[in-house]
Amino acid sequence: MCSERTDWPQYNDREKRLVQNTIMLVGLLYKMCKLQLVIPAKTEGALNCVDMDGAENRRSDAKMILRKIHESETKAEE
Repeated sequence: MCSERTDWPQYNDREKRLVQNTIMLVGLLYKMCKLQLVIPAKTEGALNCVDMDGAENRRSDAKMILRKIHESETKAEE
């Protein structure tokens, strides 16, 4: 797609959108991978907990990112 071009102005609008959307998705994936979904039990024999708040926050982040990507693609089609 963008090999050997490093000047942002050289990219066309479609390529710029692709780069921006990819950056948003990579950031989201990074945040998702950082989440410690299972919280170890503090005492031996107790059950581990699931970080439901963290999971819900990442879910909200994903919905927001997907909405932004959809909006950018919709604007481009107009």
